[in-house]
Amino acid sequence: MAGGETLHYAQNVVITWNVNAPGQTVSKTDTSYSTNGGSVWTLIKSQTGLAANCGWKVPRLSKAGMNCLVRVQFKNAAGAVIAQDQSNAAFTITK
Repeated sequence: MAGGETLHYAQNVVITWNVNAPGQTVSKTDTSYSTNGGSVWTLIKSQTGLAANCGWKVPRLSKAGMNCLVRVQFKNAAGAVIAQDQSNAAFTITK
């Protein structure tokens, strides 16, 4: 997600990213979202190995989120983050 999009509750979205090998073996790919500019993250999906996309059903929020981000983290076998990236700009989730 580049940012600037408006997503709606229950919308099905495929989040994709370009993968450049981080130089270590990736054991897990975690995709998360934030509704507050990255202060708190909620896991969308944890996938085994090096993944290049993630399906997501947009959640119901108690109020519209206007400062939302998506983050992808690549982790090694010990669970340490070896590479990560996030949305270039915020997007909105409507109720």
